[in-house]
Amino acid sequence: MSKLKIKRVLNRGHVQELRASLKNHEATLRELREAVVNAPAVAFKRALEEVGRIDMPKSERELFARRKADTQVKDVRKAARERADAIKKDLAGARELLALSKDALSNPFAVLDSQTLGDTRRATYMANLVGAGPLALKHAAEQAAATNDAALAAAVISVLERMPTADRPFFPQAVLGIFPDDHEVFQPMREYLDAERALQDSVSLFSEVINGSATTTGKISRGLRTQDAPEAERGEA
Repeated sequence: MSKLKIKRVLNRGHVQELRASLKNHEATLRELREAVVNAPAVAFKRALEEVGRIDMPKSERELFARRKADTQVKDVRKAARERADAIKKDLAGARELLALSKDALSNPFAVLDSQTLGDTRRATYMANLVGAGPLALKHAAEQAAATNDAALAAAVISVLERMPTADRPFFPQAVLGIFPDDHEVFQPMREYLDAERALQDSVSLFSEVINGSATTTGKISRGLRTQDAPEAERGEA
């Protein structure tokens, strides 16, 4: 007899705390990345201003300023790496924690199921739908979408999943296909996915800080993730 392995899953409060922490780290790493990338130009300009009062040929003044700037750039990069290293452990821990709940919180079926388990209407709906014909199930799915009734949508999916595949009038995915994906029942999933995006961007920024440069690939990846994020989440970022 096979046995399911029960594993720990983060609750919504933990996900929200983790997301907030990751967004803070992302903001810090973004500032560090900008400081590192802009360091050569900023340091050279500052060094030129500092040596501008020294009486020497222009070419020698620029060479002296560049050497002085190189030292300043090294200091900026060293300080940035030290601050980034202090965040590294948190990012590794966040990756492990998010992995625990990936199946439960990144899957819309699992989220809909877990968020409606305590709704007594779901059991009532299921009892009424057991043995229902194709048209009745179709009507129930459409009604769930039209009225934003998550308990009814979950009940229809549960009934379908208990039927032999060949006997299903439509697939469970079709129910979610017409159900509003911005429904509040999916908010835990949106929070989880937002935390994942913050982790991915933080890891990308961390690498750029350590390497001392901004990569085009990293910028594109972060840009695409921002485009994919819901409007409300982009407003929080």
